[in-house]
Amino acid sequence: MKGVRLRTKILVLMIGVLTLSGVSMIVLGKTVFYQKLSVRLQQRGISLAGQIAWKSVNPILTERPHELAETVRDFKNSEDDVEYIFILDGRGAVIAHTFEKGFPVRLKNVNELVAGQTHNVRPFRIDEKNIEKNILDIAVPVLGGEEGVVHVGISRDPIIEDVNEIVMVMVWMITGVMIVGGIAAFVLARRITKPVSELTGAVKIAGSGDLNHMVRVSAHDEIGLLAESFNKMTGDLKKREAEMEMINSELTALQIISAIATDSHNLKDLFTDVLAAVTNFGILRFARKGAVFMIKGDRMDLVLQTGFTEAFEKAHKGMKVGQCICGLAAETGKIVVSENSESDSRHTITYPGITPHGHVSIPLAARNRIFGVLCLYPPVGTEIDERKTALFYTIGSRIGAAIDNILLYEEIKELSLHDPLTNLANRRLMNYVLETSYARARRAEGPLSAIMLDIDFFKQYNDTYGHTVGDNMLVSIANIISKEIRQIDLGVRYGGEEFLILLPETGLSEACEVAERIRRDVETNTGITVSLGVSCYDHSMSRKEDIVSKADDALLRAKQKGRNRIEVNA
Repeated sequence: MKGVRLRTKILVLMIGVLTLSGVSMIVLGKTVFYQKLSVRLQQRGISLAGQIAWKSVNPILTERPHELAETVRDFKNSEDDVEYIFILDGRGAVIAHTFEKGFPVRLKNVNELVAGQTHNVRPFRIDEKNIEKNILDIAVPVLGGEEGVVHVGISRDPIIEDVNEIVMVMVWMITGVMIVGGIAAFVLARRITKPVSELTGAVKIAGSGDLNHMVRVSAHDEIGLLAESFNKMTGDLKKREAEMEMINSELTALQIISAIATDSHNLKDLFTDVLAAVTNFGILRFARKGAVFMIKGDRMDLVLQTGFTEAFEKAHKGMKVGQCICGLAAETGKIVVSENSESDSRHTITYPGITPHGHVSIPLAARNRIFGVLCLYPPVGTEIDERKTALFYTIGSRIGAAIDNILLYEEIKELSLHDPLTNLANRRLMNYVLETSYARARRAEGPLSAIMLDIDFFKQYNDTYGHTVGDNMLVSIANIISKEIRQIDLGVRYGGEEFLILLPETGLSEACEVAERIRRDVETNTGITVSLGVSCYDHSMSRKEDIVSKADDALLRAKQKGRNRIEVNA
């Protein structure tokens, strides 16, 4: 009886210890896993909301609600665990959402964003069809919150289920340990003490986040099988953690590219920053070299390269669309991958010093137009899976959209500073150049001249031949002006049939020579005449407008004295 009671005490003690350890491991493991998965879910949600906010800028600013609605639907459909997406404008009104039965008003103020915040996260629960759902609402501002706020609701139920599954696995393992430990303790308590302690320690290590620790399997009994199961579980969790880290790296890469695309205001800065960023990504271990080509007609211009020699630039000068790996990407609009340039027949351009390399050529496209190609160089033999290919397509579209925006901005800027008929500067640009030229002349006491030109009897010409012919005459005179002045000079359509020419670093006599060439050229080539007034800066002028006024006064005298002549206001 004494022996039985002793074994019972040992068994009860072991069961008690195992029970206490098991509960501790379950609570600790559940807390740690839930926290880690929640943080990753929150990071993914913030990144997703940031992407939506970035893609919503143009539809909001250009008031395209249908495109905005399509954007949020596409994001909703592409993410399984996204419960809803809605966007509020700067006044708090709902301008887009993904609810099929109308926007639920109770969600409008569920997660308010304070001014200055880059994001805000709030968990809450909702009842839908008598089913309770755990939601994580993430709010991200659009353009600092001035144009609106993006709300993304992500379900927390999947991570709760994942954690519960892990806990159940741990429960079953602990239960097994308790059973095996009780039986083994009844037979030989001292033998099982050490393996159980090792397993308990391993669970605590895994619970702290270290999934590299493996339990030593010392025997092929129940404890050994339990240790093998635990090692398999931690191995599976490690793989899942690696996958999550890869996804986070890809999202980070996209976030960086998106930020560059948003912050860049000219193509040089855009391409420089993109190449610097992409060649430093750790996703594929790209070589610290790369190139950007822009398409012009049937040719591709090398606009930027890093890490290559002058021989590379010479070899790619005048490259045609469809030629070599990068040209194929430009021709097809698809990503072209080559594992080894030396054995790939598509690689047709060589140059002195070339070494075997891989290729990833990414078309830079937006609005069904291919602007150029980004060429990257992974190590030889690198394989690109579908997920990375999709990532590269997204990177290409982000850069393509940035190129499109920059070109559109430059076009609009050009139109806003030039007369649309004559392509000469308008008065807005004239005022800027006049101010800087006047300040320079005043500071350095240097020369600055102005010529005011007016077409003689232009109203009569218009009445006789019509406004279309009159417009053509204005263009002809603008072309003559552009031909006769230097690159630093500025020809301006001042108004109607009046033109102004600003001549920096030009004295009065030289300005008169320019005026005479223009007068003679107009009379010889157009069949009409012009009158011109010339003025030059002197220190008595207190305002920049004085030089224009004096040229205008001189022009008036030229008209009063018979036209087709030059008068000077010294």
